[in-house]
Amino acid sequence: MSKSIESYANELVEETLVETANTFFGARVALDEEIDRYRAKAEELALVEEGVLRRAAELNFLLLNRAVAEGFYQMIGVAPGHLLDAVEMVGQNVGRGVIPFALLPSTRYAKLVLAAYAVLVRAVEAYLHGEYSKDSRGRKRLSVNYEQLQGWCKRLNDKIDALNNNLSPSGTLCFIRGLDPALIKRQRLTEATLEGYTEELDREMAFAPVECLAVSYLTAPKLPPPDQVKGVILPFCKKLYAQSTPEVKHRLLLWKQASEA
Repeated sequence: MSKSIESYANELVEETLVETANTFFGARVALDEEIDRYRAKAEELALVEEGVLRRAAELNFLLLNRAVAEGFYQMIGVAPGHLLDAVEMVGQNVGRGVIPFALLPSTRYAKLVLAAYAVLVRAVEAYLHGEYSKDSRGRKRLSVNYEQLQGWCKRLNDKIDALNNNLSPSGTLCFIRGLDPALIKRQRLTEATLEGYTEELDREMAFAPVECLAVSYLTAPKLPPPDQVKGVILPFCKKLYAQSTPEVKHRLLLWKQASEA
């Protein structure tokens, strides 16, 4: 091989090595950064989740006890899941807001429960699907939400599987070795193979799957719109007021005091 051809071949090998290294390490750095962004958004969603639980705790406060709250959700055809456990998760919340006007106290109470339910519905919708707002430049931004992060998590795990399988350390080393046939021949003659080492390296450098939200986050139920269930909520609350007037009056007083504080 002439000197010029040999020099060209060496330069080509060097360029290939640099490109391979950039591809290998660049892909890992990019995936690491994306996982960090995902986890930061998951932490942000945890705050949104806490807001949902606080709204649920406010509604549960108005409904007096867990048994009544469970009956409320059954009445509107919803399996409440952890919404029933809101008090245990975030504490008993006394809500804030003006008690709606009505001639009868039972109607005022029923309207307040309906209003608290409407606030919870909006919070759950924002948690599940996000809500749009405008940033400082007037551009619409969708808030972080459960649906978004679940899809992102699935795509991340697909990327992790692809990188572990298609861009493994062993595969990259094997490609690099293939650029130097003389090295392969010497290794075979001396039995100095990399098989055991590369298998261990693959295990150590493999990305672990990302834990998706369903494992540890609130799976909030789909709640019917307030207008759709208003016809059953109001009679339910008026009946509850008649059955537990003193306790309901006390809850209304606490609500009023919290709103005026």
